[in-house]
Amino acid sequence: MKINEQLRPLAVPIASLKPDPENARKHDEGSVEAIKASLEEFGQQKPIVVKQDGTVVAGNGTLAAAIELGATEIAAVLYDGTGEIDAFALADNRSAELSRWDYQRLSGKLRELAPRFDVRKLGWKEYELTPMLAAKWVPPKLSDERFKANGEQEGKTEKLTLTMSQWGVIARAIAKAKTDSDMPDASDGRCIELICADFLGGV
Repeated sequence: MKINEQLRPLAVPIASLKPDPENARKHDEGSVEAIKASLEEFGQQKPIVVKQDGTVVAGNGTLAAAIELGATEIAAVLYDGTGEIDAFALADNRSAELSRWDYQRLSGKLRELAPRFDVRKLGWKEYELTPMLAAKWVPPKLSDERFKANGEQEGKTEKLTLTMSQWGVIARAIAKAKTDSDMPDASDGRCIELICADFLGGV
């Protein structure tokens, strides 16, 4: 595993470190795979944080990924003892959760990268990347035929305009619906139907 040359003086043997057994943040297989892909592509660009005894405070996922890659060294800094160490570990994980994506800029960057870089290496699933790369945030007008059912009166179509942020919420809800319903191949329309039915109490 490549380590940024400026971090080289901080490299320590991985054998001298150990994951935090009390870590409240769990890294599933998908999380570790995403970190591995990043380390393989870009190398280690920031150090992990460890206690005096070698227990990792921040960077348990990075350590797990480096071990799976067969790395023998990793750049680490020693926690300097300022403040409650367990509180720092929680704050480090929580602060990452509280940020959110600017989907307009994100989709723009992904489209710029896509011709020269495999954006699937960045951690998003195919069904998440597809709408962001398409970036058609104002859906096309649907045919009135889509609103006819069982001889009922013909429905009326209206143009639905979404902001990038709103579409981002919908895309995440669709991805979650596919996971929760155990139907990874379900269409986006079917997922939205399930979401709406759940909101309406199964109506």
